[in-house]
Amino acid sequence: GTVSLKMHGMDVRTGLGPWLAGMYVDAQWRGRGVGSRLVRAMEKTAKEMGFGEVFLYSSGTEQFYSRLGWRIMEQREYFGCPYTLMGRNIAA
Repeated sequence: GTVSLKMHGMDVRTGLGPWLAGMYVDAQWRGRGVGSRLVRAMEKTAKEMGFGEVFLYSSGTEQFYSRLGWRIMEQREYFGCPYTLMGRNIAA
């Protein structure tokens, strides 16, 4: 699996960052906790870099991130497709 930490994620939300991006777990490894470990590793890295909050946008994976403590901030369209903007406070 893979995940990235990007400084810029959405051109319509330029005031937010950093962003969880490029999250992917190969189908044969899904449901085994790989995705959760990748998200936690990205959160740890962002915290070590001095960030207090991270963001992501997604379509259809909100339950996965909600289980990991992410909160829904808004639901809109981006380039004509529905998306959910989520955030997570990592300062604590």
